[in-house]
Formats: sequence, structure tokens, C-alpha cells
Amino acid sequence: MRALSTAVVLLVAWVAEGCSADAGPQLSVSDVTVYAPLTSNGMAVAYLTIHNHTNELITIDAFSSPGFSRVTAHETTLSHGVARMSAIESIDVPAGGSLALVEGGTHLMLMDPVHEYGVGAAVSLHLHYADDGLLIVDAVLLQRLATNESF
Repeated sequence: MRALSTAVVLLVAWVAEGCSADAGPQLSVSDVTVYAPLTSNGMAVAYLTIHNHTNELITIDAFSSPGFSRVTAHETTLSHGVARMSAIESIDVPAGGSLALVEGGTHLMLMDPVHEYGVGAAVSLHLHYADDGLLIVDAVLLQRLATNESF
């Protein structure tokens, strides 16, 4: 099921703005995983790898979703053996490189859903960057296997 969901996500991820017809997309994604909320708090979490196809660093400075009132980037840090999450304003994707948003590191939190979402629901993530660039990623919510995993 996960392989099929990942394949579907990769087929429907696209760049809506920020690229010319000749140049191709500035950004693309792979390894997209978005977990459905575990509890009634309605928070979902997204992990993905963002690829920069340009020769310049791209800063993603805003995050949104039509299905959630707020989407924020967070990073997890360890301090004296305790994991802490803190919101960050932006994420940088290196020139010609990739940035992995992963469990236990930088990731996206989707908060305050506008509908009740469960496993199998379709969601859209919007990643905004310079010059009106917009990367839209459509995904299917997956079930997290354990409730004790960190974001």
C-alpha cells in the first residue's frame, strides 16, 4: 500500500509557478509521506525530500494547505537527551541539491484541519518560495504504525 501511495504522490506532485516552459521545474519532491492525525488534536505530519534543480539556493518561506488552517516547518533538536520541537520560519534547499524533511529532524506540521481527515484522505501541501514560486504536493494520508514515534 505504501509503495502505491508513494507512486501516486510522485505522479501528482508538480510545480505550479516559478519555472519557464523551457527550463523545467525549479523544485521537485520525492519520498513523500504524510501521516494522518493520531489523536483528536487533528495534527498531521509530513516528511518529504525537496530537490532544487537550479544553480541557486532556494528558500521556502511559507507553507500552506487548503485542508489545514496552519502549516509550519519544525525542527527537532536534542538537548541533554530530551527531544524538543521548535517552529522555524523557512527552509533552504541548496543549489543543485536536496533537503530531506525527516522524522526526528526538520518536518512539516499540518494543524487545525478544516475537515475531519483520516487514513486515505487526499491532502495538498503548498510550499511557497521567491518570485511567486509555488510547489504543490498532493498526497494521501497514511496510518502511522506506532503512537510513540516522535514527529
